[in-house]
Amino acid sequence: MPLTLNNVTLPADTCVGITALDQNYAGSFSIDLAGEYYIKELSTHEAYHPSENSPVTATYRPDGDTKEVVTLIEPIKNELKRGGINVIKVDSETGQALPGAIFRLYTIKDEKTSDLGLFTSDKNRKVSITNLEYGRYFLEEITPPKGYTVDDRITELTIDGIKDLILEITNTKTVTEISKTNDSEELLPGAAFLIKDRHDQVVSRFTSSQEPSVVRGLIAGEVYTLIEEIPPSGYVLSPDPVTFTVNEDGTINRIQLQNEQTRVVINKRDALTNLPLSGAEICVWDEMDNIAYEGSTDKSGQIKILGLIPGNYTYKEVRSPEGYIENKSKFSFTIDDKGEVIGDLEILNEPTELIIRKTDEKGHILAGAQFKITDTKGWTYRFRLEEGIYMADPNGEHTHLKTDAEGQIRVRYLPQQTYHINETKSPDGYALAGEVSVEISENSGFSTPLCIEIENQRLSSEKTTDSNNAIQVLPRTGEVPPILLNLLFFVTGTVLILIAVLKKIREKYK
Repeated sequence: MPLTLNNVTLPADTCVGITALDQNYAGSFSIDLAGEYYIKELSTHEAYHPSENSPVTATYRPDGDTKEVVTLIEPIKNELKRGGINVIKVDSETGQALPGAIFRLYTIKDEKTSDLGLFTSDKNRKVSITNLEYGRYFLEEITPPKGYTVDDRITELTIDGIKDLILEITNTKTVTEISKTNDSEELLPGAAFLIKDRHDQVVSRFTSSQEPSVVRGLIAGEVYTLIEEIPPSGYVLSPDPVTFTVNEDGTINRIQLQNEQTRVVINKRDALTNLPLSGAEICVWDEMDNIAYEGSTDKSGQIKILGLIPGNYTYKEVRSPEGYIENKSKFSFTIDDKGEVIGDLEILNEPTELIIRKTDEKGHILAGAQFKITDTKGWTYRFRLEEGIYMADPNGEHTHLKTDAEGQIRVRYLPQQTYHINETKSPDGYALAGEVSVEISENSGFSTPLCIEIENQRLSSEKTTDSNNAIQVLPRTGEVPPILLNLLFFVTGTVLILIAVLKKIREKYK
């Protein structure tokens, strides 16, 4: 019913008193008139909702003067403010929903951390946390979705009880950067790779380009193996797999792999001694008969060809080293997709060989004859003597070659050209032979040597040769000179003829 005070009727909802609760959460009002009232909470603790209106009735005692103290039987109650958090987890570039992210939610009260649990994003990319009391909270991602880097930010949230919080948190895929380079650190395109996880499952395949190759989405903290399947063209396959762990801190994994160029080594050797031969010119052709390489063997008897692409190749010697005959055989080798070289990579050369045989007119062998060999310009060749064979050598100590007990001189390593052979000393009792010209050609190898035979004519008396090649005839000791014998024969013949003539004359006149 309406209240009347001093003949004034008070309208409904008129405030007749205000009180504040004391430390015991109690308060009182002074009411002058009996009637129906309600208590309305004007303010409360920030963590609570204000209470609903609480009705109360005030009456007078029978004596009419003493006010009645009215006590609420039920205390006024406040409801604690509550709210929720909705986290949306998406890819930072595509906005794609990301399930599997795990978050930790905690509060800090009185400098103590209180964990409220772990929460995982569902297939709809959401994490929903409800019925959280009013207050300050902290949300931290501890495990990212597979293939993504963890968002290491700690997000501070406040539940105000007014509305639920909606929070979008993004993740970036892990990045692994692979560079394929040569020894000059230049990027090499065309290398084929695969990546396997710890279960030996292939998780990625890619081919290198002029830029570093980027692989996204490998699981942070996991161990992977990088394997090269095909090398860049002209390079050798990297034989060893590379094991790496994806960084968990979100930094880029950078892997650099170097490749060596394909390397073909052709060896040139002496067929007799197996020693390396320098100066041989070799030409290499590819499958299309294009020249792929031309070069000469070095002092180690090798040519080293770098960077040939996979395929089939042929090669041959186009010019032999001095003192050798050309090897006319054609050889081949193959470079496979891994850069490995398969084939015949050695060329043998026969040294040139000249055999001089010394005989008389009856074919008997003659030892002890000496010769010198000159070229067409008059240059006298020098030789070293090894196991009875004369080896052409600019530093050799021999310029005169001597026939052995078998009447032979064997000469090796003369360059292919024309030579003059001059006898400088004949065997005892023989005249010097004249100059002989020979040509060492591509057919004059040790397996088919050039053989010449030089005859000496026997002298009717012993002759020797001086240093100027003059022939001096010496009489033999105790022997009548030939001129006296001839004179004796002439006189004797004449006397016999005269005797015969005189005898015929006498017979005629008898």
